[in-house]
Amino acid sequence: MTLSPDIVDLLYHAKKTATNKSLAVPRAGKPPDFNQVAALVLNGVKLRHSIGVLCLTEEAMNTWLNWPPLLAPSLAAFDLLDLNEAPLTAWQNFLGQQPYALTILHSACAELAAGRVTVSYIMALVNALPAGLVVIA
Repeated sequence: MTLSPDIVDLLYHAKKTATNKSLAVPRAGKPPDFNQVAALVLNGVKLRHSIGVLCLTEEAMNTWLNWPPLLAPSLAAFDLLDLNEAPLTAWQNFLGQQPYALTILHSACAELAAGRVTVSYIMALVNALPAGLVVIA
């Protein structure tokens, strides 16, 4: 799965223009794997950050649902959301109310590379968040 240089350039431009938040964009051809994303979530939990993982695919959702640490009581501040359950405008309204310190858009890289979502869709989600670190994974 490789993001085209055009997509990477658009995401980097968005990263420079984002306000009140930081946008983590993978290098071209180097999207994070599940273990790297999961380690980021666990570190955020240890720091008592509120975390939202927004899954763009059923496969990503199932991977998280089968992740053993998900059952731990320490993950109370961890929200796992399936973006296929509602339209974009509903997610924008919901995300605008969330004080996540860390938001992960899981499968965004794969979906962008496959052309199943657009950069504008991803940026609409990013822009809906009031603050925090947003990871494109």
